[in-house]
Amino acid sequence: MDLFIIDFLSKYRYIESLPSLKFLILIDTGYTYLYIRMLRAPSLYGVGHDALKDDPLLQQRRKDLIHTAALTLDKNNLIKYDKKTGQIQSTELGRIASHYYCTNETIATYNQLLKPTLSEIELFRVFSLSSEFKHLTVREVECGFLLHV
Repeated sequence: MDLFIIDFLSKYRYIESLPSLKFLILIDTGYTYLYIRMLRAPSLYGVGHDALKDDPLLQQRRKDLIHTAALTLDKNNLIKYDKKTGQIQSTELGRIASHYYCTNETIATYNQLLKPTLSEIELFRVFSLSSEFKHLTVREVECGFLLHV
């Protein structure tokens, strides 16, 4: 599952205004880089030649991707997703995560590790596991300083 789709859906600020999953699939994902790449190189994205013939606009593939992303976000309490009707409803946690650009991976970590009884040092350890920090590197000049801290 492409994490881009999950983060794309979680960053959708006005998710409560979406009438359904069908609206999101037909309107928004048709203009993404992923969709254009899937049309140009379908085999790289798991779309077979027969599937492309049956569904040239890849509506079913987009529906599957968005459905999987919605299930993941629902599992992490970022949205409420009704599988039967396709209705999507935002949650307070989802709005906060969207506002502060927290990824789904970060929220999953917080949901798993945050407890009301954590000490301050444990709380900092949990926050340091945020996926937003994984690409930060420690500079050479900071290594000596960190050893003394």
